[in-house]
Formats: sequence, structure tokens, C-alpha cells
Amino acid sequence: MAGDTSAPRAAVDPAIDLLGLIELIVRRKWLILGITAAVVALALGALTMVGPRYSATARLLIDPRELRIVENEIAARDLAGDMMLVESQVEIITSEAVLSRVVTAEKLVEDEDFYKARPGSPAGRTPEEIALEALAQATKVTRPENTYILEIAVTAKQPAKAARLANAIAAAYTQDQAAAAAGNTLDLSTSIGSRLAELQARLRADEEKVSQFKTEHGVSTPDGRLLLDTRVNDLSSRLSVAVGESAQAKSRYEVMQTAMSQRGDVSSVLSETENTTMVALRASLSEAQRRLAELQQVLGPRHPRVGAAQAELDRAQRAIRSESERLVAASRDAWRAAQETEQTLAASLKQLTDESFVANDRLIELRELERQAQASRLVYESYLVRARETAELGNIGARTARVIAPAAVPDRPAFPPRSLLAAASLVFGLGLGLVAAIVADLLERRRLAPAGAHPQRPSIAPAFVAANAPAPAAIDAGDSVVLTFAVADEALAAGTALDLARGMAAEGWSTLLIDLTDTHEPGLAELSRGEVAVAAILARDPHSPAHIAAAGDGARGLDGTRLTDTFALLVRTYERVVVNGGLLHGPAGTLAAPAIGLADHALLVVPGAQMTDEEGRAYDELANAGIAVSVLSLAEDAPLAAAA
Repeated sequence: MAGDTSAPRAAVDPAIDLLGLIELIVRRKWLILGITAAVVALALGALTMVGPRYSATARLLIDPRELRIVENEIAARDLAGDMMLVESQVEIITSEAVLSRVVTAEKLVEDEDFYKARPGSPAGRTPEEIALEALAQATKVTRPENTYILEIAVTAKQPAKAARLANAIAAAYTQDQAAAAAGNTLDLSTSIGSRLAELQARLRADEEKVSQFKTEHGVSTPDGRLLLDTRVNDLSSRLSVAVGESAQAKSRYEVMQTAMSQRGDVSSVLSETENTTMVALRASLSEAQRRLAELQQVLGPRHPRVGAAQAELDRAQRAIRSESERLVAASRDAWRAAQETEQTLAASLKQLTDESFVANDRLIELRELERQAQASRLVYESYLVRARETAELGNIGARTARVIAPAAVPDRPAFPPRSLLAAASLVFGLGLGLVAAIVADLLERRRLAPAGAHPQRPSIAPAFVAANAPAPAAIDAGDSVVLTFAVADEALAAGTALDLARGMAAEGWSTLLIDLTDTHEPGLAELSRGEVAVAAILARDPHSPAHIAAAGDGARGLDGTRLTDTFALLVRTYERVVVNGGLLHGPAGTLAAPAIGLADHALLVVPGAQMTDEEGRAYDELANAGIAVSVLSLAEDAPLAAAA
């Protein structure tokens, strides 16, 4: 066997790779566990060196709607505006105005965690500024998405201090907001009071102008409108109704007239509730038609009773036509009456409209004066109400924020996250240990198969060593599937196949040995029947990286097609496949047939220096199968190495 060990490798089946990985983990378990333990120990040691930090959180509810104690704001806030207001409170809480209250109240300039004189501190900074900066760095304010909730988190070395400072910041914020609201209310009340007297005088002057104009021109406007306009509106409404009724009456007349001219009656365009007489006549007609049809069917068309029934039917039809003509005439009269009413109302409306034009000229001036007076009245009333409200707001003290969950003393540190770091170190240690195990395994393979111009050949038989010949000379790097057979002793073929597979594996090839003489373990037979998976029939050679597969129990039947597909899959999966066929005409012959079709080379193993007649016939049979055949003699003094 000769060839370049760097030849391209075939893809490996995922199940087989997983099996090899599991075997690698089992063999290198102590290396993996040792590296994992070392990494976890280093992580735990680092955790003990880092001082814990505790975080406490106070929760505030910011509700802008609580500001609307009175419903007369100039512009109502929408949801987006409220969200922007809540976002602004995040910056206010961490502002100097709020945090400075906490620095003063909690005496943080005396706390070494927040103020400690440093040689490198900038000159001119006061202790309050240093403590304020430290508090700002230890404070984090967040808002859960789409809520009015603010969470104030403070981190400190002591859990009680973290909770105390978080609650102090929440209290300082509510106090700052209350003070700001009180100041705004006082300023607003003062400015509104200074404008009330001026607005009152302006309103009085505008109302006197309206009263004087009405007196001089004799204009009366009850309910704010001229009496003439009221009459015009009334007539206009009545005319609209009359026009609609006239159009409806005309449409009804035209429909009934069309039905009369096409069908001779109007019953089809009337509902049952519109004319009960027509309903009764239609019922009589239907009954007469039914009776006539029954009599004609039973008595024949010339019977006297049939004639009487026909006369009754004619009378019913004439009655329906007479009633239809009456209804058409009534519809026409109703339409004409509606037209007369419409014309009368239109004439009256035109006369009143002409009269209203004269009155409207004077009303224009009056309305302008009334608008001025109304505007002055609205502004004055608005200021008057706002002045009273602002006075009351100063006493109420409207609140826009409240603490809904004071900060509690934390029972575990927030940093460093011990559980997370321990789990991460465990995962990292396992990964590092697995990588180290893979590297160690690769180094061991390289040590077993040193690099060179030609890979190390397996130790197959002493005869070839003595004869100083390659083992065997006809097998080269291109032979990926090799079969071994014997004629009389199947142990010869089995030993040769095992040595050959171990030698290939030592060279670095992914190698599979298929032992067709092993019927005790589940193997190819069970796989062809679908009883097991591919991974279940593979085992690891304890003395080499090669895998071994058995023949299995073929006595219960084989699936030839599936068996051939299985051989093809294994050939594609492994770089080198060695098949021990045992005796050429032995019980493994059925399983060997697919392997012969895929084989690149066959080895006929003989015990003597010369082939017997039976071995010669076996050689000819293999050669006639179309594959390369070599004869391997295990005799110590035999120079035999024949190839076909």
C-alpha cells in the first residue's frame, strides 16, 4: 500500500462522526474534566477577589393625567405627548437639582464610598460636586416600554445603603416636583389677577355697543336669530319635504302605469300591507286558477263545471284589472296634489327670501358687534375661572408622581453575577477541554504515522518482509475498497484484513473493517432488514482508530437492494474499507457479492509458498470478476506475490 496521505477525504456520515466524538470524549475524559475544573476554579477565585455590589430599585408612577384637575386646558395632551413627558422625567431624576437634595440629606460628603479625597482630583472641585458625580454614576433610571413607570436603581457596596439611597432619590424627586408645581401656580395666579380688571372693562363696552345698535334699528333676535330668518328656515324645510313627496308620488305613479300597460294589473308592485283588496283579489284569482286546473285534469275541457270555473276565473281577472285602474287613478291624483303643494310653498319661500335680504344688511353689523362682545366674554370668563382654580391649586398641591414600590434591601449582590459566571466558566472549560482532547488525539495520530514520502505499510505477513516486497505491491493509494479471501482457512483472511485495516488507520485514513464471517453481533443483515441504524452496527477497534462492522445474522433473510445501498454508503463515508470475505465459497458469499462489485482490489491469502490447484481456481475466479487480484503467501520462505 503506497500513496499520499494528504489525498482528499470523503464526507463522513453525521452519525458516525458523533460516535467517534463520543469515543474521543470517553478516552480523554480525565483531560477534559481536569481542564474544566481548572477553568471553574480560576473563575471562582476571580469572583472572590471582586467585591460585591448591591442594587436596590424604587418604582415611581408618573401619571400626567393627574395634572388635569380642571378640564379647561388650552390643548389636550395625546398619548405620544404623555410618553415624551415621562421620558423627560428620567433626565430630571438624574439632574443636579434632585441629586443635590440627596447628597445634602444623606450627608454623602462624609461617606467614603461617594467622597474620597484623591491626589489626582481636579483642583477647585468641592466635596459636594465629587459626591454628586459619584451618586449620578451609581444611579440608573429606566422606564419599562409603553408604561408610566420609572425604576430608580442605585448600586452600593452595602445592601441597606443601596435601598436607602434609592428611596431618598424617589422622595427628593417628588419633593422637587411639588415645589416646582407650587411655584408655577403662584406665578400663574399673579399674572392672571393683573389682567382681570382690564378684561372686565373691555367686555362691558362691547355689550353696550350691541344693546345700542338693537335699539336704534329695531332689530329683534330671539334665540340669536331674526324672526324672518326663522320663517324662511321653516318654509325651506317644508318645501324640501314637499319636493320629496312629489317626487315619490310621481315615481309611484310611473311604476304603476308601467305595470298596468305591461301586465294589465299593478298587483306585482304593491306590498301586502298597501292594499288588502288587491291581496284578496289575487287570492281569489289563484283559487280560481287552481280549481280550473283540477277540473280540466279530471273532467276534461268540455265539461259544464269546467266552463263555470273558467267564468269564475274571468271574473277574478276583471276585478283585478278594475282595482288596478282605480289604484293608478288614485296615484295620479296624489301626484298632482303633491305638485300643487310644492308650487305653493315655493312661491311663499321666494317672497320671504326677498324680504330677508333687506333685514340681513342690518344684521351683518349686529353680528359683528355680537362676535366682539362674545369674544371678550369668553376671554374674561376663562381668566376668571382660571384665577379661582389656580388659587385652589395652591392649596391642593397637585401631584404627578408617587412611589408605588419603595426599594427593599437586596438579599443578593447584583454584580458580579455568580451563577451566570460559574455556568459560563463551566461551559467554557468543557469546550476548552474538548478542544484540547481533539488536539491531543491528532498529535497522537501524527506520532503513530510520521510524515514521509510514503505512508507506513501495515505489517501483514513475514513473507513479504523477507522477500523485501511491498505489501502487496499491486495495492496503491487509489485502492479504497480491498477484499481478503482464503480457500481453506478463513482465519488467514481475517488476520490479514485486521492487520491491513489497522495499518491504514495508522496512516491517518478513516478506515472501516467489515467482517463478513462475524454472525454473532448485529450487522449488515439486520441493517438490510431495517432493524437497526448504521451507527448501531459500528464498533471501535480497541487497538487503532479503525471502526469494525459485523455481518450479522443472515439466516432470517436479506434485502439485496438495501444491502447494496448500505455498502455504497459505507464506501462513500470512509476513506478506506477493508472487507474480510472469509472463505471464497463459504457462508459469507451472499454478503460478499455487493462488496465485490464495489472493490478496487482483492487479496487471496494462501498459507504455503506455492498455490494449490484449488487456490489457483479461486485466483482465476476472482480475476474473471473484473477486479485486481493479488496473492499473499504467509510462508516465511515464499517469494510469492502474484498480481493480476
